[in-house]
Amino acid sequence: MIETANEVRLLLSDNADLNAAACAVTCWAGPENGSDIGLETGGPAAALIVDKTWCDTRGPLIFTTTDGQATTLCPLPPVASVPTPLLPCRAADCELAPVVTITGDNPVTVTIAGHDGSTYRIEWGTDQAADRAVAADATVSHTYRAAGAYTVRVYDEQTGVVAGPFPVTILAGPHNVLRLECPGDQTGTAGEAVSLPLTVADSDQSVTAFTWTATGLPAGLALNNLGDGQASITGTLTTAQPAARVSVTVADDSGGSYECWFTWAVDAGTTVTLAPVTTQTSPAGEPVSLQIEATDSDPDVTSFTWDAAGLPDGLTIDDTGLITGAPGGRRPTTVTVTATDPNGATDSTSFLWGVTTEVTVTRVTAQTWTQGEPITDVVPEATDSDAALTTFTWSITPTLPAGVAIDEATGTISGTPASLFIATDFTLTATDELGAAGSTSFSIAVNGGGA
Repeated sequence: MIETANEVRLLLSDNADLNAAACAVTCWAGPENGSDIGLETGGPAAALIVDKTWCDTRGPLIFTTTDGQATTLCPLPPVASVPTPLLPCRAADCELAPVVTITGDNPVTVTIAGHDGSTYRIEWGTDQAADRAVAADATVSHTYRAAGAYTVRVYDEQTGVVAGPFPVTILAGPHNVLRLECPGDQTGTAGEAVSLPLTVADSDQSVTAFTWTATGLPAGLALNNLGDGQASITGTLTTAQPAARVSVTVADDSGGSYECWFTWAVDAGTTVTLAPVTTQTSPAGEPVSLQIEATDSDPDVTSFTWDAAGLPDGLTIDDTGLITGAPGGRRPTTVTVTATDPNGATDSTSFLWGVTTEVTVTRVTAQTWTQGEPITDVVPEATDSDAALTTFTWSITPTLPAGVAIDEATGTISGTPASLFIATDFTLTATDELGAAGSTSFSIAVNGGGA
C-alpha cells in the first residue's frame, strides 16, 4: 500500500502507450510492489500512481524510447511526465531479471547470466558513466577510486527489469591511500604545445616513488614521470579529434592506486576553403582537365590531401586537386571533392558532371526493290564515342513501304515489298542508352515486277 505522502503521479501524454507504460513501471517496481501501482483516468491525462521511495530500493526509473534515448525519472517529484513513444514491453519479461554474481574486493567484477537478445547496463554507484550494452553472460570489472559503501544495480536495457541493489563495501586495505587531483576536461588546437602538471598525494608521506600510466592521450602527447609524486603530460597536439576520454592512473609499490579520467578535444585550428565549381559537361572519350582550387586560413599551408567521390569513369584527381582523364559515357552524377590540410581541417564542394556521347551511323546506299520479291536485308552499323556503349535503339522515318519492316534492336530492314513505291528519302536513326542519336539518309523505291 502506497502512503499518501509518498504518492507520485506519472502523467501519460495523449499518444503514450498506457499498456507499455504500465508494463515498464511494473517491471521497475518489482513483483513485490506491482499490485500497489494505481491508475487514474479521470483527468486530462491518464496517470500511473507509484511510490517515490521505490527509487531508493529499486534504483532509477528509466524509460527507453524508440529512438534509443533513455530518460531517468528518479528522484520522483509529485507529478512527472512519461516520455513517449515507449518500447514494447511484455508483462512476462518482468520476471526475467538477470542473475548477477559479484566477486572481488577491488576491482569488483560483475558477471551477468542474462537472456539471449537482451543487453544490460551496469550502474556502479559512482560518478563514473555506466557500462552499457553489456551482453548476456558477460563479465565486467570496475575499480573504485576510494574506500566507501556503494550500490550496484544491473538493468535489462530492453525491458527495464532491475537486478539489485547489491551493496559493495570498499575498504582502505593495507595499502596507502592515494589521491590524484584530476584535471578538468581539456581542449586544444592542432599545433599547440601542451604542458599539463599532475600531482599525487599519498597517506604515507615517506612514499615518493610512483608508477604513472595514461590511455587515450591525443596524438603527439606523452605522460612523463617527474619523480616525487609529480608527473606531466607534454607534447604538441598534431591531429584534430572530438572530445575523447583520457585515463590517468598512479600507483605506489604497496598496491595503492588511483585513477582519474577527463576528456580531451583537439580543434583543427585551421580552415580550408574550396572554390565553387560549376556544372561540368564533357564529351565521352575526350580528355578533360579541371583544376579545383583550395585555400587555407594558414597562408603557409599550400598542400592538401584530395579526394573525389562520384567522378565519371575514366577520371581521377591528383595530389594537387587536378582532375584529368577521358570520361566514359554516364548519366549526370554528383561529384563531391574534399580537401584536407595537414592539421585535419577539411572542406568539400559538390557539382554535377554530365558526359555526352556521339553516335555515328554508317552511310546506307539508295535502295531499289521489286514488288513481290524479298529484299536483300539492309544491315546498318553504328558506333558510339563511348566504346562501352554498343547497343542502340533504331528507328526510321517516314513509314517503310508495305511489307517491309525495321528491327528496332538491330536496325536491320527486311521483308517483301507489297506495292509500288516512288523513290522517297528516308532517315535511319540509332539512339544510344544515354539518349544521344546519330542518323543517315538514303532513298527507297519499289518498282513493278517483270511480265
